[in-house]
Amino acid sequence: MLAPIPKIGFSLLANLAYFSFSFEERDMNRKIIKIFLVLVITLSAGLLPYAQADMMVPSITIAADPGKTCNGGFLPGNPCKKDKPDCPDACENGYIPGKKCYNHSNCPNACEGGFKDKQKCRNSLNCPDACVGGSRDEKKCRNSLNCPDACVGGSRDGKKCSQHSQCPTACGSGPRKGKICRTERDCRGICSGGRNEGKPCRRDSNCPDGFCKFYKCNDFGKCIDKGACSNKGSCTNIGTCTNIGTCKGPVSPAASFAPWETPWWQKL
Repeated sequence: MLAPIPKIGFSLLANLAYFSFSFEERDMNRKIIKIFLVLVITLSAGLLPYAQADMMVPSITIAADPGKTCNGGFLPGNPCKKDKPDCPDACENGYIPGKKCYNHSNCPNACEGGFKDKQKCRNSLNCPDACVGGSRDEKKCRNSLNCPDACVGGSRDGKKCSQHSQCPTACGSGPRKGKICRTERDCRGICSGGRNEGKPCRRDSNCPDGFCKFYKCNDFGKCIDKGACSNKGSCTNIGTCTNIGTCKGPVSPAASFAPWETPWWQKL
């Protein structure tokens, strides 16, 4: 009968067997990794010509974007990619039509008529009335008492009046044109011909070899330019941020391959 193997000896044999198997597994793993790398490199080298050939095909291109431009708003005609912020809105009507805006508060109202026509306003109290005619034409007024009549012609042309006597006659031409006069002599005269041609005169003797030409006292004034507070002002030119800017243009066609040009990745 054989003597039993001591426990110490058995453990030693088991450890030796374990290490020998582990060593063999590691060696096998290295061989498998090498084989895999060789296969990958070989496969890649074989597919490379197909990939290069397909990438060089000139017809596989994306059509160029013909471009878009802003339609309306503050920058009509400008190149754009999207509505906002490329194409800001603009005011319509009011005090600043055509200016950039983001909401209605950016577009103030404007007066229509009156003393402050087309100027900025918040309400009609900001738009006083104006005189029509008279000595204060287009001036601010509250009623017709603020718009007196005016002389037409005479020495006080355009001046305030209430009756014809306040619009005296004036010289119609000559060196004293527009000056008050009663007779032609008040309008003086100018030598016509002779040695003193063009010089002022009062009688013919002042013009040797010529004569004294007197001008007429014929610019008659009348108080007929009536004034009235009739140019009414109102804050009715409303400004709104409604000129909307949009980015419009042709839609870019999607990229595509011709039927006979198969992408290289589909050839695998």
